Amino acid sequence: MDSTFSPLQPVSPTLMGVILDNAPYGVVVTEAIRSAADGAIIDFRFRYYNSMALAITGLTPDDFQHTLSALNPSFREPGLFEQYVRLVEQGGAPVTSEQFFNDRYFSVTATRHEDGFISSFIDITQQKRSEQALQQANSTLLAVLNGAQAGIVSYRSVRNSDGQIIDFEFLSANQVACRLIGRSENQLIGQRILTLFPANREMGLFDRYVELAETGQPQHFETHYQADGLDSWFDVTGVRQQDGFVFTFLDISDRKRAEARAQESTNLLTTITNETQSGVALLEAVRDKQGQFQGFRFAMVNPACARLLSRKQAEIEGADFGAVFSPAESTDLLNQLRHVLDTGEPVRLPELAYHSDRVNGWFDLRVVKYRDGVIISFHDITAIKENQLAFSRQAEQLQAILDASISSILAMTAVRDESGRIIDFMMDKANRSVERSLFTTPDQLEGRTLLAVFPGNLDNGFFELYATATDTGVPQQGTLHYTDVNGFEGWFEVSAVQQSPDKVVITFMNVTESKQLERQLRESNASLNQFAYVASHDLQEPLRKIQSFSDILLTQYSAQIGPGTELLRRMQTAAGRMQTLIRDILVYSRLSNVGTLTWQPVDVGRLIGDVLVDLEMAVQEREAEIDIGTMPILSGDPAQLRQVFQNLLSNALKFTSPARKPYIRVLSERISRQQMPARVTVPGRPGRQYWQISVVDNGIGFNEEYAEKIFEAFERLHGRSSSYSGSGIGLAIVRRVMDNHQGAVTAHSREGEGATFSLYFPVADN
Repeated sequence: MDSTFSPLQPVSPTLMGVILDNAPYGVVVTEAIRSAADGAIIDFRFRYYNSMALAITGLTPDDFQHTLSALNPSFREPGLFEQYVRLVEQGGAPVTSEQFFNDRYFSVTATRHEDGFISSFIDITQQKRSEQALQQANSTLLAVLNGAQAGIVSYRSVRNSDGQIIDFEFLSANQVACRLIGRSENQLIGQRILTLFPANREMGLFDRYVELAETGQPQHFETHYQADGLDSWFDVTGVRQQDGFVFTFLDISDRKRAEARAQESTNLLTTITNETQSGVALLEAVRDKQGQFQGFRFAMVNPACARLLSRKQAEIEGADFGAVFSPAESTDLLNQLRHVLDTGEPVRLPELAYHSDRVNGWFDLRVVKYRDGVIISFHDITAIKENQLAFSRQAEQLQAILDASISSILAMTAVRDESGRIIDFMMDKANRSVERSLFTTPDQLEGRTLLAVFPGNLDNGFFELYATATDTGVPQQGTLHYTDVNGFEGWFEVSAVQQSPDKVVITFMNVTESKQLERQLRESNASLNQFAYVASHDLQEPLRKIQSFSDILLTQYSAQIGPGTELLRRMQTAAGRMQTLIRDILVYSRLSNVGTLTWQPVDVGRLIGDVLVDLEMAVQEREAEIDIGTMPILSGDPAQLRQVFQNLLSNALKFTSPARKPYIRVLSERISRQQMPARVTVPGRPGRQYWQISVVDNGIGFNEEYAEKIFEAFERLHGRSSSYSGSGIGLAIVRRVMDNHQGAVTAHSREGEGATFSLYFPVADN
């Protein structure tokens, strides 16, 4: 053939046969079997089938000797047989359906032909299973990450006085849902379905919603909503949620419109080539006068091929191959076509990626030789490939999230005996954190049973916790001690949550070190308490004797001692300071044992009143004026809180200015955490409320640079020879008590201008 292009001729039967036998889809031709009595169609017999019909169905030529109903009994299902009879008797649009046969799924298009029909079909099993796998993966990921690639809307049932559902109210809608249905979130939330979209009742969709909400039976359907300002196809999945349901839906309008365009047909060849879901192209070899190969030229393309290549048929037919596929040589596609032309060996490229020349997708392509050219049959697998890539990305993302968790996570499946009792768990998935908790890698756990690796679970309470969560669906938590025959031992904080029936997710942390620290702390506190007891008794006894003997010397022998009495009085003063210091150290040491706190409601106003009764003599001696504001009721230990106010008020009465009468105020105010000074750090959640109780005096004050140092034990701003006595532990006790109550204390002052001590107590939760 020379390079001169000649007008196209009608397709010959030979060419048609080659196209059919090498097409990547099955083709069968049937004719009606009619009743001898009344001429009614009672079945169909096969007149023709191509090689792909045998390959993708798994049937043999002998199988096609049977009638259609005998070969495929499901053909007699209500509605399907009648559709085909109606097609043959009345004509009309082709019948398109998805059918399940021989454990595989097929997309089937049937067109009337003489007294029968022509059926073309492709195996979509991989696509269907990929769709099912992707749907399951998306469902899992959407539950954790609120996936935003689909519209998601939740509804609440609206019932009348008889309990019947009369409508549904919008509870939530993500941005995709708002975009797809053309309403903002504010326009949806709180509104009713039948108010905004009344066509739901006329289209029968409302009855589906009611069935879903009442029975809990999940719904999955495709619908063309052409009302209420919408004209779109939606793929809808609904599941019940409490007294309502959640819908996840995708706009499949483009796919539906593409499917609709694939329904045209005229005659046998046109029907086969034009209605297939695959593209078909005939390439002729272009040769020079010496017969040397120069390239390929498009001799024929079907509409599907033109559509997939984003071109018109007239634009492609007659064009050089390189003009349509410019990078063919660089992608090795041209070499593959030339190999088929030269050797006659068919070639299949199951996942050909092509991203050029207006084409952006993946294709399943098959090439066979035809005369001095090749026939290319291909179909677009972009959706399947993108689904696979999306599933892979989602799986990788989910694994990355799991591996980033500081908690160890195990996903397990229950193993049951014949009676249904859980006897073990299969460890399906583990994150990287299990290495820190269990000292083993995920690969050493996945695919093995729990008790085979960790037999101690059965006797230590873990197994019962997992089984309870799996059987009841109620989340379980606990801190348990593990030990087994392999010598593995430790403490674990465990949480078990049912993921789905017989599926449970275990989140846990190895807290062995913290448990050991708790034990060491308890032992340390016990030793400290023992030391404090010894100190309070063994150290004070000699001091009491010193004071007693010095009293005897002063009262009975002062005349004989003479000037030495002053030394005895100094000795008594020093012993008194020592006793006070020992008592304060004892009080301070006991505050470290938080477990001994007695938590109860404490009326702060009444508590301060009791403290002032004890300080009544000091108040009178200094002629002090004390103003107590309205005080709250706190949750805390009454004895420790009394010690706080005793110390603060004692200091306010002690460090008075000789230039003015003491004036002491106690004020309270409820504030948020954000209103607290920046230097104050307290545990708890950010939005928590606090009571600020301030003790304000007009005494001698202190330099602000010592505002933190004064809360340290044994820190005194005045020397022992000054008139301001004390052990230097009082404010340290105040800070320790505030720490015990999850609060804080601050001090603010200027020398000669008084001081303010502010206490911050968390407001008790109801």
